[in-house]
Amino acid sequence: DAAQASTSSHVYIITNRVTSTLGWDTSALPDGDYVVELFAEDTRQNATSAFVEVSITQRDIVPPPPPTWTAVQSTAAGAHFTWQGVDADDLAGYRLLATSGTSLAEVAPEAVLTAQRVDYASAISVDAPAYYVLRAVDNQPVPNVSTDTDRYGTWRTPDKPRVLIVDGFDRSSASWKSSIHDFAALYGGMLAVSEYGFDTAANEAVVAGHVALSDYALVVWFLGDESTADETFSDDEQRLLRAYVASGGYLVASGSEIGWDLGAQGSASDQAFLREVLKLSYLGDDSGSLTVSGTSGSLFDGLRNVAYGSRPYVEDYPDYFAAQPDARVVLTYGNDRAAGVLFEGTIPGGTAPAKVLTVGFPLETISQAGFQNLLMNRVLTHFFPPSTSSASAPTAFALGQPYPNPARDWVRIPVLGVPRGAGGAVEWEVVNLLGRTVRSGTLSSQDLILDLNDLAAGVYFFRAGATVRRMVKQ
Repeated sequence: DAAQASTSSHVYIITNRVTSTLGWDTSALPDGDYVVELFAEDTRQNATSAFVEVSITQRDIVPPPPPTWTAVQSTAAGAHFTWQGVDADDLAGYRLLATSGTSLAEVAPEAVLTAQRVDYASAISVDAPAYYVLRAVDNQPVPNVSTDTDRYGTWRTPDKPRVLIVDGFDRSSASWKSSIHDFAALYGGMLAVSEYGFDTAANEAVVAGHVALSDYALVVWFLGDESTADETFSDDEQRLLRAYVASGGYLVASGSEIGWDLGAQGSASDQAFLREVLKLSYLGDDSGSLTVSGTSGSLFDGLRNVAYGSRPYVEDYPDYFAAQPDARVVLTYGNDRAAGVLFEGTIPGGTAPAKVLTVGFPLETISQAGFQNLLMNRVLTHFFPPSTSSASAPTAFALGQPYPNPARDWVRIPVLGVPRGAGGAVEWEVVNLLGRTVRSGTLSSQDLILDLNDLAAGVYFFRAGATVRRMVKQ
């Protein structure tokens, strides 16, 4: 480059010393073709040179912003993916990846998911739980790739009621600091343990009409610590949920600021939604306890001192409630304040009985996955009990092997073909080595998940009918 160097005028950049290696900052030079002289010289002025042709082009190293999931849903033919596109002049497209632990597998590249695309129908199998992320990719010679979206999943189980997970957690200015999270996948895992399939959608997709609540028997709407600035349930969301519950839909709502936002800070319509749909009244913004237990005779009966609020983020202001007269408290904090309220019936203006469970803390912050799964299993078993229609004779059934075994906090007992009919429901019991019954109940789901925290370490036997299974509590 004549402006930089010539055979008579050199531009010297010392790139190396005897004791260290330096870099050549090409950003100081305009784009173009150069000849670089590499030379070495000793203390006696002996020197040698080599010449290398170099082309300089300033590279764009700024990745595009990430896209945002709208929904991931299963279909009879596979899976349907929808998202909000990004605004970037050099956008090439999107890269869809399936996730498994820390591993990623490409489902569709940016050559297929071009910049104009905001949806993709795939024939990928939906016969097992699967989770996905999406990335934006630009068109630079060395492509820049955005960060991942949230992780959304789906699983098709045609023999079970359809469940929709709604991600309403957009806040990143409180305990959770990141703009992305994996919480929807955590809820998918809770459902999958009980062998319930699911789809996942952003709350914005529900409001926009891209995903219809009425297509699902159960909606699990999680809010984390979403609060007043971001709104827990907006006016539009309240309207849609009121219509859904009024028509007999089942709802689980989880979040630490629902009461604070709608009750303490809300409008008259917010408070009416809290009272008439969620069936509770707000009492306070800080429960003062980081454990919960089930109330006697409720769907959570037997759950004791379940810890929450320390991971994956700190929950510092969990709400506590009072149940409306036609609802009941089913979870309490360690100081007996109400943590969860269940309503079963028809709301004002409704046309069919509904079931609504509202929890004053984020379920994703329950410290142990086993308790997350156990709590969700209790909800599913209560919301969708097995058919109790009588037959002339009991059906055959079998017990699978307990898992995990040995177990520490909980154990799952697979039960196939729960007997009903002439003998009624099948009773089960847990017996210790002394022959004493320490737990008992009635089989009411294909898979029974037992809370073991109130049992001492040792060997136990689970018995249902004439079948016995050995299990070990650590």
